[in-house]
Amino acid sequence: MRDAFQQAGKRVREWCMPNAGGLKPHQVAVLAPGNSERDWPKDFQTVPLTKNFDAWRKGKGVLMSSWARFKGLEADGIVIIETPTNDDDRERANRYVARSRAKHLLTRLSRSKNRKCVYF
Repeated sequence: MRDAFQQAGKRVREWCMPNAGGLKPHQVAVLAPGNSERDWPKDFQTVPLTKNFDAWRKGKGVLMSSWARFKGLEADGIVIIETPTNDDDRERANRYVARSRAKHLLTRLSRSKNRKCVYF
């Protein structure tokens, strides 16, 4: 999971750099399974993170949220962290919610068979 968050941080920094992606923190969200919350970072080095939706809307940081909590929302850029877990109906529905919330940019990070984190 640590590798996935490092890769997510790299992508978020690329998107939020003024001379590169140029996105503002309130335009970007990182979505991860809810059961991974204890592993969530506090920031992505130079880019602050927040779990608070109001703080995110005010531009206080990039939103870090679970797939399910992001239901009904959208962002210009989304990084989704996926882990191999049970593939029940509820999880499939939550994964779909996460994958369908990006307006313009979407990066999906998932563990490969050799346990490395890969982009999709």
